Amino acid sequence: MSFGANDSVVASKPAAPADAGPGTINRYFRGVLYGVVKHAARLVMRGVYRAKVFGVESVPDTGGMLIAANHQSYIDPPGIGCLPKRRLSYIAQSGLFKFKPFGWVIEALGSIAIRQDSGDAGAIKEVIRRLEMGDAVLIFPEGSRCETGEMEEFKRGVALLVKRAKVPVVPVAIEGAFKAWPRQKKLPKVWGQRVWVSFGKPIAYEELMKDGADGAMVRLKKEIGELQQALRAKMEGHQAPGTGH
Repeated sequence: MSFGANDSVVASKPAAPADAGPGTINRYFRGVLYGVVKHAARLVMRGVYRAKVFGVESVPDTGGMLIAANHQSYIDPPGIGCLPKRRLSYIAQSGLFKFKPFGWVIEALGSIAIRQDSGDAGAIKEVIRRLEMGDAVLIFPEGSRCETGEMEEFKRGVALLVKRAKVPVVPVAIEGAFKAWPRQKKLPKVWGQRVWVSFGKPIAYEELMKDGADGAMVRLKKEIGELQQALRAKMEGHQAPGTGH
């Protein structure tokens, strides 16, 4: 599926009640900001990176769930997050919050700061709280952007999170983002790049955990890897002579 010309998330932004208190007003503006950023991300993905999306309709519209993706570049969070109809929360490295204006923006967009150099019980507790409220949380099990474009080992803390969360997990692969903005470059390429995303079917908690937490990580990495390889094959076929593209 490609983005439709009439894709818009701004038109459905919530109306602020006339008698709303400070907390309601704050939530309202956070909702508006999320809608604007989501719409802008869709425009960039469609207009700059010629995005194609597969399987996004398999993401349930309601209910707590983890959405687990490979991590190629800074493009990944907005590039994946702008695709499902529902609003997502995100896990982000605590270092990204150090620059206060940017930290305020990503916190307002639903990001949860996590420290990777040690067990962050507070962050895991907040993720579980949001899942219990029915939120969808986007995670990158590798913990940070890959070095070569290939998926790296998953962090041990992800197994703990999945075990404690007790929610379905949706595997997702993104491809092309590493070429568009590799870790070694300060700025992204904006011409001649393509970024495609593929969503897999939700994996029920009981199914994922049937071989234990370690087995769950093996299964999840396999699912994401297969989605990524299928994307690569499609992208290579899209470029091949005689395809008409």
